[in-house]
Amino acid sequence: MQFTNAMIPIAIAIGGFLTVLLFFLAVINYLRIRSHKQKIVRKIEDSRMDGEIFEKGINQSKKTGGLKNHIIELFVSLGRRIFPKQSSDYSQLRPKFQKAGFRSQKAASVFWGIKAFLSLCFPIGFFIIMINYPGTLTLPLKIALCFLLGFSGFLLPDFILNRIISKRSKSIFNAFPNSLDLLAVCVEAGMGLDSSLNRVADEIEIDSKILSEELKLLNFELRAGKSRKQALEDFAMRSDLDDVRSFTTLLIQADKFGTSIAESLKVYSDTFRTKRYQRAEEIAARLPVKLIFPLVFFIFPSLFVVILGPAVIRIYEALIVSV
Repeated sequence: MQFTNAMIPIAIAIGGFLTVLLFFLAVINYLRIRSHKQKIVRKIEDSRMDGEIFEKGINQSKKTGGLKNHIIELFVSLGRRIFPKQSSDYSQLRPKFQKAGFRSQKAASVFWGIKAFLSLCFPIGFFIIMINYPGTLTLPLKIALCFLLGFSGFLLPDFILNRIISKRSKSIFNAFPNSLDLLAVCVEAGMGLDSSLNRVADEIEIDSKILSEELKLLNFELRAGKSRKQALEDFAMRSDLDDVRSFTTLLIQADKFGTSIAESLKVYSDTFRTKRYQRAEEIAARLPVKLIFPLVFFIFPSLFVVILGPAVIRIYEALIVSV
């Protein structure tokens, strides 16, 4: 095939596209390696400060100052007025904040203060906009929109809190298989369960800082004198995952009946690895069904335009010439 002058722009475009693509891939690879190195350096620097994880959240309001501290105190005072600590729902709400990583005693008060503020701020803002820019909306519609905005502001913190809980649970779920394998290796090597959990918490921090914090908090609770059963149950509650609950149940039963923790972890690790493979196969099996809509609405139309477009243009020109 001869290389004509008409093919020179196409070759230049392809060469430019490949050059730009390789440049972006090189930049992404460099940033990934740099981020990995920074995580390792940060892990080495933070390994000497085990107490910061436990103190974070409890003394957070003391560390922050200035305007931020005043705003938090304002939300706390507002939340305590509408949601007192003696309320029956307070004990039911605290586990949600623990799942989201908020361990401060003021978390519930701040949460309800933000809900009250947003439920008042959205309608007032809409009312001010309607005064400055009066439109064609009728009065009943304006009142309905004010109530809708107030209700939306009241529910927005719940939506954000659930998103935070879901994100933390997903991070723990992704890093839990590797931590389980590492824990089984540590126990089989002769280390105790507490020291193995501490070692896994240090090593898994590169993969998931959230799981590392939860494991370190578990170790702090064990050192503080809490029973292993209660500490493991609290860890399962904070993770909000069925796999972690079954894992903690396994450790509690092994500790209760005196069975070998190493053998139990080995069997559970093999079972969990098989379960992880099955879950991956299930996700892969659902992929063709999920690709139907992108194929039909985005890929097939573009293919039809590229393939049939020139033919349609030629047919149209032929019909015009014949006419």
